[in-house]
Amino acid sequence: MSADVINEIRDQAQSLLAGGSRYRNEKIGVIAAYVFVSIASLFWAFSGENQDNELGARYGLETIAPLDDKLFFLENISGDEWTRVRIVLNRNYLYKVDVVEDEARLVLQPEDFNYFYYIPRPWGREDWELLSDEDKPEAQADPALAPELVEVRARQGRLDINVANIQ
Repeated sequence: MSADVINEIRDQAQSLLAGGSRYRNEKIGVIAAYVFVSIASLFWAFSGENQDNELGARYGLETIAPLDDKLFFLENISGDEWTRVRIVLNRNYLYKVDVVEDEARLVLQPEDFNYFYYIPRPWGREDWELLSDEDKPEAQADPALAPELVEVRARQGRLDINVANIQ
């Protein structure tokens, strides 16, 4: 830009503010503040990392070939510890831990999960219990259980993992 263009822009800005009334100056100030806050809000909203993983976790599913054993791992890479962690497998089986330290890795097998709604008594004692054709699940998950959905909940956030997408 040449010096003439810069001087003309400066003169226009000075005449805009100098020649107006107090009302016009306040109006321009409010509009400028609104534009600044809008741009800052958009920048803040889109500057975050992966919003699907608000816990800051790394996860995966591994199979140990000789044993044909499935392992699910969950690693805390958020920089903070997680508290009151609840991990639910296929919406039926639960694993609980109070604290997961930063950089800690949980390695879980299906046997580590307990049936969420387990009632320790014989099934079928009440009429409503006979409505289902399925057998009552065991207290612990079957080692051959195929994980489909893993839900992780902690005070610091939540994460839903569709295991079919990571295999």
